[in-house]
Amino acid sequence: MLAYAAKHCDDPQTYWGGIVSFDEAGTLAVPSDEALVLGPSGTQANYGTLLAALRAKATRHPSFAFEHSACAALVRIAQIEHALQTYTLHCDSLSILVGRCSQLPRVFLFSQLPECDRPAVGDSLVLPISQSGEIPLDGLKFCPTSLVVRGGRVFALNTTLGAISQVLHNSPAGLHLSSDRRERGQ
Repeated sequence: MLAYAAKHCDDPQTYWGGIVSFDEAGTLAVPSDEALVLGPSGTQANYGTLLAALRAKATRHPSFAFEHSACAALVRIAQIEHALQTYTLHCDSLSILVGRCSQLPRVFLFSQLPECDRPAVGDSLVLPISQSGEIPLDGLKFCPTSLVVRGGRVFALNTTLGAISQVLHNSPAGLHLSSDRRERGQ
């Protein structure tokens, strides 16, 4: 079974949705009066297509970026530069919260993503730092807004700064995001 919901374009406060099942071949059994598009138009949506669509969406969530990173760092935005497809955050490094990094970058390039509000100068963020410490040339491809620290909480990780090591664990391959994502540090 697959339960789904979507926002109406006309009224962002209204959701519509439904439930569909899979047949023995793994194909979604979508009622004839509905359309559930997961791939190119006219293709059969099956379980594999659904999983691929969900994985692609998950990789844009900022929590995914912490997986196998070297460390999680607390930074404060000092300046923001805007460009056509990207924006650059110039940050003051505050501390390494978990993991091991030899050096923290001061500049973070982000790709412009639809429906992503940018953080503001003065905001503190928890950011993943890669093993190399380098930022991809085309920018980080996640929305950093939910990594802004508000009232001591990091909403994308569902934790407080004080309990972040309960959510992000150090391993030989780098940080690992706990699969138990219940709220931490209440």
